[in-house]
Amino acid sequence: MSVARFIADQRTKEISESWFYKGRDRPPTARVVRRRDIDAKVKASFDASDSTYGSPRVLVDLREAGERVSKKTVEESMVRQGLFARP
Repeated sequence: MSVARFIADQRTKEISESWFYKGRDRPPTARVVRRRDIDAKVKASFDASDSTYGSPRVLVDLREAGERVSKKTVEESMVRQGLFARP
């Protein structure tokens, strides 16, 4: 869930109007941009394997491609996207 969506949902309850517009008009942070990039690369690796690769193999693929990423980041990305390897 994005910050803007959360703020929009909570707008009438707890958040002032000025905070609503500040969050809505803000560009994505570096962390959000990086997470989107990693998610796309994880999904591409997973799809290329016909949904058979788990996080260890996806991690190897990303590192072979020159990506600096941790095991935990790949695992979290796969869970966030609902990607589960088939045995």
